[in-house]
Amino acid sequence: MLLSIVTGTVDRRHSIQKFVDSVREHTTVDYELLIIDAGNRPLQISLPPQARIIPERPRKTYVAGYNAAFAECRGEFVCWMNDDAEVTQGWDVAAIEFMRAHPEVGLGCLPFSDPAWSGFKVCEMWGLPYANFGIIRREIGNEIGWFDSDLTMYGSDNAISFKVLLAGHGLAPIKNSKIVHHRVQDGVRQRNQPPRHQDGRTVTLRYSPQLRRLLKTFWKLLPETEDCAYI
Repeated sequence: MLLSIVTGTVDRRHSIQKFVDSVREHTTVDYELLIIDAGNRPLQISLPPQARIIPERPRKTYVAGYNAAFAECRGEFVCWMNDDAEVTQGWDVAAIEFMRAHPEVGLGCLPFSDPAWSGFKVCEMWGLPYANFGIIRREIGNEIGWFDSDLTMYGSDNAISFKVLLAGHGLAPIKNSKIVHHRVQDGVRQRNQPPRHQDGRTVTLRYSPQLRRLLKTFWKLLPETEDCAYI
């Protein structure tokens, strides 16, 4: 198995179907798709044979659910996505080819579009990119323990990016592996907001003292290539 794709959904049948359809249409490498279903009713959508649903009842936090799914992944590489996203043509080949060409990179950040801006970008914190949507070598995910277990949701993408650097592996945006993020505004998003500030404080207290080390490792291992989207 080359690639494991992990996503989770809570009562977003329309959005998750669009995401699954995009994976089915645009993913050409050997893959598996793991869908965490934390909805009030069992998810009933059209799935490709590579997909399997992981029921989650009672509902866990985002971090706990994804970490449980990561433990079941079999791919050499693991991607995480939102259920209100869509992958684009060639995203998987670009990501795998980049990671294979740059073994010093432990985690690749996938540029994404969003209703809040034009084009595709990778977000930054403290002058470092982080993987809202990422592809990581599974052995490195296992090594660093995936998402920080004391976080709820927000900040998990920052933290795993910083953990990769602290473990001595590179972090780099992958220019041609693009994700469309629709950022659905619904009750699910609203219910996810309350822990946001506490998660942010946790990440800041834990990783800001390591900033010099993070930056040093990042710049040391950043590939000098046109396939890297860092600006």
